[in-house]
Amino acid sequence: MNNIYPLTITPDYVGSWGVWEGLREFLQNAMDHGEFSVDISPQVGGESYAITIKSHEATLDKRTLLMGQSTKGEGDRGKFGEGYKLGALALIRAGKMVVIRNGMEDWEPIIWHNPFFEAEVLAFRASARGIAAPDLTFYVGDLTEEEVAMLRERCLALRESSPARIEVASGAILPGDAGKFFVGGLFVCDTQMLHGYDARPGRVELERDRQTVSGFNLRWLTCEMWKQSQRPEEVAAMAEAKAPDVAMLEYGTTTDIAEACFRLFTQKHPGAVAVQSQEELDRLVKSGMTNTVYVGEAFYHSLNHSSDYKKATSELVRVQSPLDVVREWIRANAPDADAVELLAAAATWRVK
Repeated sequence: MNNIYPLTITPDYVGSWGVWEGLREFLQNAMDHGEFSVDISPQVGGESYAITIKSHEATLDKRTLLMGQSTKGEGDRGKFGEGYKLGALALIRAGKMVVIRNGMEDWEPIIWHNPFFEAEVLAFRASARGIAAPDLTFYVGDLTEEEVAMLRERCLALRESSPARIEVASGAILPGDAGKFFVGGLFVCDTQMLHGYDARPGRVELERDRQTVSGFNLRWLTCEMWKQSQRPEEVAAMAEAKAPDVAMLEYGTTTDIAEACFRLFTQKHPGAVAVQSQEELDRLVKSGMTNTVYVGEAFYHSLNHSSDYKKATSELVRVQSPLDVVREWIRANAPDADAVELLAAAATWRVK
């Protein structure tokens, strides 16, 4: 005997979600559970594939079928809450076979006509099992080779070779995945960053669609990762290049990064002063300091937090213009002299 568990979710809900988003929700649930396994195998005939995701020694309470009801804990990405229901909807909408083996029942998501609402809704058709399943199992069939390849690319744990990682407190920097942003090993979105990043769950808040993150939060997180990396020379080079990965250095840097910026700047521009605005440039040029270099805000902020840079430029910035020097000399030594021509010439001189 089959039971129907209807939900109040219409078939076109989260209409932008497809196969990846559905599989992502199942994988998130398993990863958040902790003890899990994943198997991808060809189906009979070899033209399609199936994925089996097991959460060991787990079951789903029927109450998790209610919107707002979840086993999710603070800091978890999904656990067994809203996500698996929406994931199931996205997958059956894409024509995939989905079965959830749950304790003494198998749940199959279907589109069902609800007579009360007189509308099509998502429902789960439950069939009794003779023996309780030891693990909560999400089975998805009819996957194409291209969909499996996409899954392996977007789930770091399923890649055949592990990507290069720079482990930090907030997650990992992925030099080989330029512009890719992951959370807990699962792909979230493409970005404009120079490198890829895999954030620990709970370190950044995703948007409601779970496919985007606010630009400010992303830039803050990636900058924090680089500050945690203990690679000041690399950070300085990125700051000089105005890389978005470290743009938030303008709001806070470290001593190591500041001194690395000083070393890089003096190597490329000996005896120069860094500026970041036309007003600052005009002020320095007026005082006779023409050896100035425009830099980005992140690099400028870090550079100006370097004690060595402050020491090296303190005298340079205080240099008077040649005109001011001549005026002071005349005032002290020859106040009655006719020095109009000398002063006119001094106005054209510049400090080298």
